[in-house]
Amino acid sequence: MAANRLVEIAYLRAVAIFLVVLLHAFSPYMGWKFVQTDYESTYNSIFSIWMGGRMPVFLFISGFLFSYLLHVKHKYGHYGLFLWNKVKRLLIPYLVFVVLMVLSHNRLDFSNPESAFSLLWLFIKKGYWHLWFLLTLFLCFFITKPLSLIKYPWVHVLVLVVSSVISIFFKTTILFGVNFLVYYFVYFYWGYVVERYKKQVILFFRWEVALSLLLVWFVLCFIRDYVGVNGVALHVFRYFSNISFIFGVYIVVHLLVKEGRIKEYPIIERINKYSYGIYIFHVWIITLLFLKERFFTDWLYSKATEYPVLSPVLIFVFVAFCSVLLTHLLLKTRIGRFLIA
Repeated sequence: MAANRLVEIAYLRAVAIFLVVLLHAFSPYMGWKFVQTDYESTYNSIFSIWMGGRMPVFLFISGFLFSYLLHVKHKYGHYGLFLWNKVKRLLIPYLVFVVLMVLSHNRLDFSNPESAFSLLWLFIKKGYWHLWFLLTLFLCFFITKPLSLIKYPWVHVLVLVVSSVISIFFKTTILFGVNFLVYYFVYFYWGYVVERYKKQVILFFRWEVALSLLLVWFVLCFIRDYVGVNGVALHVFRYFSNISFIFGVYIVVHLLVKEGRIKEYPIIERINKYSYGIYIFHVWIITLLFLKERFFTDWLYSKATEYPVLSPVLIFVFVAFCSVLLTHLLLKTRIGRFLIA
């Protein structure tokens, strides 16, 4: 049974990393404003509404695996050692890759060291590009570890309720990942609770439940996309569409594994092993492609503008391949294994 659960999580993480890389391959046409296109609203609809659950899935997976390692494998016993593990796993790589990305993007002028380090500190606080996720994930672990000592289920239900309300209604400009934490922590905790109380929740793992959840997800996304909602209603719709998507997909994968329709394959295991590196490298590669003053930039801009559908697909294939290759090569080194293993 444990193996089945991990196979399910492996497939979920493979789906999540696929959606994240795909989104960022199209991002030059959307929020990044690198390329102007008439398809911007269409792409925003697809990725912001219909595929908006990609990062919540990542948080759910992280919370699930944390609970599995803590309560099934009995790891992370000592809180101090646990925190040091997460510092090595998340904060040190965060600082290293922020500096490397900033330097490769030519954002620092060391002719004025005070200004350069001030700017670097600003990027570190904000969570440079996609690296905010590492800061937020660290805070999720930091908060959940002491809560894991509580044995009363009603307390964890209360935490879910409170964090859900915070996710919907509360926003903050506090940096260092806190601004994302208030929105994403609830998905991490959902993963933690589902794994911890798997014997109770598994009773709901049925095809009719999965299909009902996916129908709810479809209806909520349809209303957001074609009818439109604003204000608090938008946050409510987004939260419940994310939850419906996560649990709908998770139950479907669980049932497919249980029925033997999908099994563990080496390529899925490899994607999971490389997912950390793929996440780190893929945005880095895309942003470098579109940086000005590169010899290929004008050509790339022209092709991206001329082929607004084909170009992001090709960017996705190229970036995914390069991210896997870089991760593979880096994991062959000691420092690489320290940073992204």
